[in-house]
Amino acid sequence: MGSVSIIESEGDVGQTLVIGVYPQVSIPPGVQVLINGEKQFVLGYNMCSSTGCLAEQTIDATFVNSMRNNGTLSVVVADPWKKQITHDFNLDGFAAAYDSVP
Repeated sequence: MGSVSIIESEGDVGQTLVIGVYPQVSIPPGVQVLINGEKQFVLGYNMCSSTGCLAEQTIDATFVNSMRNNGTLSVVVADPWKKQITHDFNLDGFAAAYDSVP
């Protein structure tokens, strides 16, 4: 899969969800992000290289709070043959980890 990160921006810019995926993905249709099976948004890739692709989305407190309530964050990508691949991330413990970052 790659990685899922939340980056805190300085100032009033807010937070950014950054998803990194392996290089063998189909560029369209991008990345679907779901929490507990509910679609949150679809992202296009911001950058791709020989090591993978990155997709970014500004997120708000509502999105973070939905992650804090445990459950599952799902990231859906398409392989080169357009077959959907779902990567599920268990959110148990997310709230404690998120709150521990100064």
